Amino acid sequence: MTYSFEGAAKMFQISSPDVTCSLSFNGRMSSLLIRPATPIDVPEEEVRKLEGPAAINEDGLQVSVFNGTRWRIEEITVGVTVVRHASSMAASRGMAKLVPAASETTVSAEKTADVTTLYHLKAESLPSSTTVFKGPLTAALGPDEEWHWAIVQARGIPPRPEDSALNQPLAPSSNVVIP
Repeated sequence: MTYSFEGAAKMFQISSPDVTCSLSFNGRMSSLLIRPATPIDVPEEEVRKLEGPAAINEDGLQVSVFNGTRWRIEEITVGVTVVRHASSMAASRGMAKLVPAASETTVSAEKTADVTTLYHLKAESLPSSTTVFKGPLTAALGPDEEWHWAIVQARGIPPRPEDSALNQPLAPSSNVVIP
C-alpha cells in the first residue's frame, strides 16, 4: 500500500494495486469539530417564561407550554400537589368529627400533609412555540380532588452565542495616520 499527501497536504491518499481511497478534511466543518449538544438545566429566570394550562384526564397529566425563552426545551419537571383536607381524610378513614361543646368557642383544626409528586415530561419545544408535554400519573385523582401544579425545573439546549467579535464593526485605530 502507498500512502501520500497531495494538493499542498490537503488530500490524503491511500492506494494499492487493486484499491484506491482518498480522504479530505475541511477545517470549516464546525459540526464535526464540536461535541453534540446535550440538554442542561435552564436558569430559573428562564423557567419563569414557560407558561400555559395543565389538565389531568384519562391519559394522565398534560401541560400545554408556551416557550417564551430562546432555549430549545426538551424536558420539564412538574410538581403536582394534591390538597388533603382534614374533614375528607377523617371521613375516608371512618373517623368521627370533633364537635366543640357549647361553652368552647375554638377548635384546634388538624392539618394533614398535602402530597406533592414530581413528573419528568419530555417533548421538544422550540422558542416562541406551544408544545404539549404529557405523561402518566402515578395515582389516579378523583374529579372532586383539589390539585395544584407548577413547573419546577426545565432542561434544554441554550441559544447559540452571538458571534459578537465577528458582528462588531471595526473601530478606527487612534495610531493610524491618514496622509
